[in-house]
Amino acid sequence: MSTISMPGVALNEALPGYGPVEIATIGDSNFRAMFTLAPNGAVGQNTFMQGAGPASHVQSRLRGRARFSADLCFAQNGATIANLVTSQIPALLQSRQKALQTRVVMLMIGTNNASGWTNATTQAADKAALLSGIKDLLAAGWQVLVLTGTARGTTYFTGVRLTGASLSLWHDYNHWLVSHVGLLPGVRVVDLFAQSAMPNSAEGDMNPGYTVDGLHLNAKFWHDVSGQIAAELEPWLGSPRYRTAVGASDTYHATNNPAGNLSSNALATGSDGTVPAGYAGTLPTGWTIESYGMSGINQILSIVTDAEGTRWVQLTLSGTTSTGSQIVQIRPPQDHAPLGSAGGDLIQLIALAEIAPGFTGIENFDFHCGAGSPNGGDDGLIEFGSGGELPAGDYTGANALFAITPDCRVPPNSWGLVCGWRITCKPSSSVSLTVRLGRPAIRRANVY
Repeated sequence: MSTISMPGVALNEALPGYGPVEIATIGDSNFRAMFTLAPNGAVGQNTFMQGAGPASHVQSRLRGRARFSADLCFAQNGATIANLVTSQIPALLQSRQKALQTRVVMLMIGTNNASGWTNATTQAADKAALLSGIKDLLAAGWQVLVLTGTARGTTYFTGVRLTGASLSLWHDYNHWLVSHVGLLPGVRVVDLFAQSAMPNSAEGDMNPGYTVDGLHLNAKFWHDVSGQIAAELEPWLGSPRYRTAVGASDTYHATNNPAGNLSSNALATGSDGTVPAGYAGTLPTGWTIESYGMSGINQILSIVTDAEGTRWVQLTLSGTTSTGSQIVQIRPPQDHAPLGSAGGDLIQLIALAEIAPGFTGIENFDFHCGAGSPNGGDDGLIEFGSGGELPAGDYTGANALFAITPDCRVPPNSWGLVCGWRITCKPSSSVSLTVRLGRPAIRRANVY
């Protein structure tokens, strides 16, 4: 596999201006699907960033320049333009926006209006309302990235197709977003219709590989368009703000570096980590691995060094899984002591992973940040798969997965941190995977 690099970030470089840059989101269910709050329902306790929305994949492409935050996601299932203008935009303008160093919002709306557009007059009122709402955001200092609507329907899901005047007006609306709204200063537009459409479809159908029901987009789609979306966001975001491990100088210190890394061996030195029975190979000092239901899988560990001198933990899986859950978890050493017994700190994991092409049998690949306590643990999770499958694609070199997990609130009397990577294999499947894991940073997000 190729060298994993962070643009502009040398291994031992301390970055100036370190602090949060967050992206807000407004729109319909294609955005609402980005976050699941469970079971406590409170951001900072159990917040899962889903692969079935753009956040995981776009955030990875941004390489630490910004993150998506659950409490700045105001999207609603079934939302129309009226919902966005009268509810979501006012909520965003009354949010913690003033604390943000950079105000960027991503917007996707209109598909729930489209079937009601029977002529240009009915559409005109919605266009005017949306334009007014976007201008309100611009006046409040927001930069606005608009994602157009997508194609709709497939040969298997004909009920969500648009026909006649509605289909014509849907094309007109998306063209208007690109040709008119996109000309406003402070607005950029990404045209998703062409990206999602089935070539030469007279019905305006969606590519069936990009949807679960002809209307909602899957992880494969967001993976494939994430580079284009990130490229439009980058000019507003500047240099990387969220760092993976950057050397010994980055280690946590109560006075000198309170947002420092809580992992004492993030750079994977040594080779005397404990390798349990059932595995072959070596682990760096203090690193751990555990698995569940993987009896039919060969698991080989090694430590590899890339051309930049960075050490990575490499895991190779091969074999056939049985029925039921098949999970592997790898974690670096992590220091819980600075967090104390009172709890309340917000922690996050920032880390990298590179997956060799041609993998099979992988249901999901997660970055997990958790804290356990006698009364149950809390979690921040970012997923890159959805619908039971990690999308096929290039996850090497510049396309390696970069994750900033949602914040996890440390509960009182926590017994420890459980932060790292998690691989879920498909049941009753042939599995082949080689993955590199490295440069984990476990940070106190509330002290940025």
